Amino acid sequence: MYDRNSRYDRYEKRRKNTKLMTVLGIAGGLLAIILLAVIILPFGDNNAQEPAEGEQPPVSENGDDSTEDQGEKDSTSNDDRASENSDEESSEATNEKDKEASDKSEDADSDETTTQESNDENVIEIIQKDWKPVGTKQEGNHVATYEMDSQDWAEMEKAVRLGADLQEGNSIIWHIGNGGSPQKAIGTITNKAQTETYRVYIQWVDEKGWKPTKVEVLKENDKKELYQDNNENEQQDDEEQ
Repeated sequence: MYDRNSRYDRYEKRRKNTKLMTVLGIAGGLLAIILLAVIILPFGDNNAQEPAEGEQPPVSENGDDSTEDQGEKDSTSNDDRASENSDEESSEATNEKDKEASDKSEDADSDETTTQESNDENVIEIIQKDWKPVGTKQEGNHVATYEMDSQDWAEMEKAVRLGADLQEGNSIIWHIGNGGSPQKAIGTITNKAQTETYRVYIQWVDEKGWKPTKVEVLKENDKKELYQDNNENEQQDDEEQ
């Protein structure tokens, strides 16, 4: 009985020692796992910071500064180019406006009309303006021609109407004669109703044709009697024939 109990006690003691060793082993294993985790985790974080596939790797602080500086330079360069383009466009627009203003000023000068009084009792006022030549189909040296079926006569009539500001369908040209030189002429014209009468001075411009130089607004048509006399003479000639 004593021996059996003694063996039992030794068995129990051995079992308890085994359990203790097992517990210690488990505890040691857990402790080792915890230590490994503490050691490995920082490296794991470093690995986690590595860029994923397809992502750009992080650059150093100097690299970032360089990229930012390059971006700023590119932005500044683009801004400079945009500013230059804007300045050029603004300059072109200003030049265009100045040219238009100059053209308008020239047109205004050419269209400017001045009037003055006259000592002639039959002249209401004198009109002067920078008229343009009417153009010509004639070539070579110009010779004034007062034949009614000539090209020169047709162009003189056009210049006379231009000075009087009358259209062909609303005008009567009563007379065109020499104006004191081979390249000058004077025409008398009225509107159809004969309520407006003008004496128009015209001058030849080489290769450009006749142009008005002065217009006198008349009280009466001083060429009307001459026209009537011409008609009466023509009728008498017809009767005599």
